[in-house]
Amino acid sequence: MVLTIHLVGELNRVKMLKTDLAEINDVRYGLMNAEEWVSRVAEVLERRITEFEVNDANRPEIRQAITRALEQVLMAVENYLRERGQPRGDGFFRDLGRMLQRGVQEWVLDIDELRAQVPQFADLILEELSRPEARRALKDQLITFLNQATSSAFSPTDRSTLTATLRRYGCTEPASCSDYLRGWIEDAKRPLLYEQLALYGLVVLIFGLLLLAREDGATSSKQGCTLSAFNLALLTSTTLLLLAGGVLTPMIEIDARISEFSMQLMGETIRFSNQVLYYQSKSIFDVVSILVQTASADMIFVAVLLVTFSVLFPLIKVITGFLYFSDERAARSGLVQFFALRSAKWSMADVFVIAIFMAYIGFSGLVGSQLGALSRSARSVELLTTNGTILAGGFFLFVGFVLSSMVLSTVLEKCAKPTPVPVPAMRRQLRNGTGLQPAPTADVDLDLGDLNLR
Repeated sequence: MVLTIHLVGELNRVKMLKTDLAEINDVRYGLMNAEEWVSRVAEVLERRITEFEVNDANRPEIRQAITRALEQVLMAVENYLRERGQPRGDGFFRDLGRMLQRGVQEWVLDIDELRAQVPQFADLILEELSRPEARRALKDQLITFLNQATSSAFSPTDRSTLTATLRRYGCTEPASCSDYLRGWIEDAKRPLLYEQLALYGLVVLIFGLLLLAREDGATSSKQGCTLSAFNLALLTSTTLLLLAGGVLTPMIEIDARISEFSMQLMGETIRFSNQVLYYQSKSIFDVVSILVQTASADMIFVAVLLVTFSVLFPLIKVITGFLYFSDERAARSGLVQFFALRSAKWSMADVFVIAIFMAYIGFSGLVGSQLGALSRSARSVELLTTNGTILAGGFFLFVGFVLSSMVLSTVLEKCAKPTPVPVPAMRRQLRNGTGLQPAPTADVDLDLGDLNLR
């Protein structure tokens, strides 16, 4: 009992740590956050502009690039002026005005003369780019442009949950907090594994010792039944502890994340790592709580079915089985007889285990295929995805409950007392003669309420 309580607490603590770690590394704060992209791109631009220098090695190439740009500008201006002075057929005087305006522009602005001075303009621009003040102004303008573009195109990301998570662990930035939580989780893995193995070993030891023990105070004189009421209570308690551990701890973890995303920008790498796309770690009660909170009738109905057939029926079956085989008065109750002897087909615990396992296979395959498609769709970037879907400790505890309850049911069947024959059935047997068959090697007990006839 102590080991189970401690294990439930530790598994839920690790679940909380993993949930907070997934929140810190959520993709909406990193890869899908426009503000983060602006910050990363601004760092690259600032670094490249700061490192930019005009020297003898790159001066010809830069001058040639500036010259091409200026020539394209002049060509665009010339085409604009020519199209503006063309007659449009919307009136003689308007067309005449456009032609006069075009003549004045060509007389004042000589495009050919400007084109001849392009090399001089290129040298002036080069000299301006060499000044530190110009580089700082260019850097500030580019960053301002990026901020304005993102603020008009994207809504700001709500970081309240992230801030609360960082404050809970006394962290100032996500990277350090992520390393801190990851260390905690890694430190807890091995002790939790040892505790689970120890718990399973104790369960096997308890069942082995009590089932092999031969006691005079057995619950029935039937051959093969060697359980006393006390030993039966120990087995029942052990089975219920496994059930409690199974329903109170996470059963499955669904984890899909981008391990690494990288792309090249201006000769530098922009990299995002450990971006969580989706993470959920839920126990049976967590799932039931979520279904109830939807306030939808069909979801609430599913929650009731889940609790009834996966928790209540197995719980009642184990308890009434103990009462039936250890208490003579309780054994006469029709309700106790139903749950102890005839409710096996209504208990869906084993089916639930298979459903969880199949859900794990389905989720793992779905997440793996979708992440694989995402990786194949990337052409200009490097993308590594990770499918971390696993069966959690609660699943194996619940499997232990199912197996132990099956063993306990088999043992209790061996200890089953002869079911009393109801009076109407006995009368029909006597009337038909079927109840008067000779039994030379065994006594026949007829239960007539307070009167027993041998």
